Amino acid sequence: EAVVSTQSTGRMRNLSVLLLCCVALRVSAQSENLLDFSVLQEFLGLMVDESGTGFSPSIRGMLPILEAQICPEEETTDDCQPMENWMFGCHCRSAFSKLSNKCKRKPCQAFRAFRDNGAAAINSLKNAESVQEATNVIVDSIVKPVGHALCQCPGLVDSSLSCVENYDGML
Repeated sequence: EAVVSTQSTGRMRNLSVLLLCCVALRVSAQSENLLDFSVLQEFLGLMVDESGTGFSPSIRGMLPILEAQICPEEETTDDCQPMENWMFGCHCRSAFSKLSNKCKRKPCQAFRAFRDNGAAAINSLKNAESVQEATNVIVDSIVKPVGHALCQCPGLVDSSLSCVENYDGML
């Protein structure tokens, strides 16, 4: 009975996240005045190089630092050193290490997909001519891949929430 209850809670949490995303996208698609689109485009322009094909030098400089935190080489949490895991902390490492092999690698896979394809998505978002076009970019480059990962690994939500609730990193 407890297992069924835990599974139901996890499914409800996943469904809630998905529904909130859908509501936010629907509202943004209906209201062009929801945000100052030019400010967002200006900010996004700071993240890509002048050609729009790669990240700006400041973002490129941060990627290896972030990758070392998101995709650590060690696989065990027994030897977790807080100073080496300053971004997420040891509790988060432990929460994700309890997932299946396929699922515990999802955050790293998502980061590497962003590293490899993020500049193109940001440039498309920056060059979008309407909120609807920007919403389509967001759905295609973020919502669909995240939704797919959550369907493959529903434990990602619980692990992520556990990281937030018991954060012991240094940020």
